[in-house]
Amino acid sequence: HLPLKAPGGLAEAVGKPVGLEARDLVFHAQGAEIRVSYLSGTLVPAKGGDLVDLEVPSSFEVEIDALEVRISEQSLQGGMTGGDKPPFRDLTVRMDGDSILLDGHAAMMNLPFSFRANPRVTERGALVLELEKARVLGIGVRNFIGAFQKRIESAANKKGHLLDIDQDRLRINPFPFIGPPAIEAKFSSVEVHEHELVARLGELTALEEEKGEPGLVLTGGAIRTGSTVLLGVTLSLRAEHGGPLQIDPERMEQQIEQGYMKQSGRYTTLYLVAPDALKRDPAVSSSAPPGGTDAGNQPGKAPSASETTPAPDR
Repeated sequence: HLPLKAPGGLAEAVGKPVGLEARDLVFHAQGAEIRVSYLSGTLVPAKGGDLVDLEVPSSFEVEIDALEVRISEQSLQGGMTGGDKPPFRDLTVRMDGDSILLDGHAAMMNLPFSFRANPRVTERGALVLELEKARVLGIGVRNFIGAFQKRIESAANKKGHLLDIDQDRLRINPFPFIGPPAIEAKFSSVEVHEHELVARLGELTALEEEKGEPGLVLTGGAIRTGSTVLLGVTLSLRAEHGGPLQIDPERMEQQIEQGYMKQSGRYTTLYLVAPDALKRDPAVSSSAPPGGTDAGNQPGKAPSASETTPAPDR
């Protein structure tokens, strides 16, 4: 742990929340892609903690002030057909006006079904699909869902969950991976767009309209990545080869290890390797950054804490 009492900038950074701003993120989890158009919030060190360690998710919690997520038809479909023994066959999920249509066959007895579901936000800010109409050989919605509840939950909740069942409602978890970090997000609205659900929390007009580079920016506080400790600086996470920043929470440590870091004064940029480009041997470093390698910033190896930690203000 860093000392709790220290002069100048160190004392101001240790134990403080880290500001979070992001746009154009893609989370990979359980075969689904959750796209985040924009996000604003803070990373709060865990109780009794001094800093946010990007490679130790239990070291912090995520508090979200504004957010827009997009969940595609394919991701919703994957949440009901994954696992070793999927409960449904030939399932299709498609948007239809303000509703979602689900058609397929139950794995048991090959029973055909058709549901119409309406997306809603509950009083507690959760996203749900309310099953409104069904055609299942005269069986009611609750009876049909009840018969397959355990199998659906087993498929959807293998690690974390995208979908959960509550009587005649399907709850949607837009962050379908096992914490930590704990993520606090209560949604305010959800809409059906072409081929996807769009859910929002709060308002972030300025960031939504701004034409910025895709990625994630952390400011202030104390941040550790590998052997590097950053105090009161701005840290940007970008995709190694540009475009949306893709993150697999279960392999983020490898994404950081196989990426590289560049510095300019109090501004540091960490380039992450895309999940599908990770090398099997974590000891093998990523390719050199565009334009060559800066001194002290070898690809795949972050500089030491002494090289990057700003000197305390005097």
